[in-house]
Amino acid sequence: MDALQTLTRRADVTPARGMRVLILDFDLYNNVGGGQSVYQRLIALRPRDTFYYFLRREPEGASRPGNTVAIPLVPLPPYQPKDLPRRSTHFFNVYRDCCDIASSVRRHLGRIDFDTIDVPDYSQLGLFIRPTLEAEGIRVGSVALALH
Repeated sequence: MDALQTLTRRADVTPARGMRVLILDFDLYNNVGGGQSVYQRLIALRPRDTFYYFLRREPEGASRPGNTVAIPLVPLPPYQPKDLPRRSTHFFNVYRDCCDIASSVRRHLGRIDFDTIDVPDYSQLGLFIRPTLEAEGIRVGSVALALH
């Protein structure tokens, strides 16, 4: 049995609902690229699952499949700690991006559980996404690194 079948056998995943998959990517139906094409194909092949992703420039009313939910990304107010060592600045910025994502999910969807978080291999968001979502009351099953 593969990992996907194992996840779909969980009690909270029913054939009617399918899985809830949060894709940590932006503007899937506005941008053109390898990652976006892979996600579009995956979404088309799994109509029972619901896929969530984020909007930056894609219009909220853009045409997209019925099994997708586009979440507007609303950045939190800027914050820069005074005593952060210079070599940690990069990781702090990734952490803040995850905070923006988690806050946007909570603001747009309320408390929701995701079966899988899909992190593109060109992103570092997987480092902090679980704790930042959980801090917003959002439960996460698995965090998967997508190799495109």
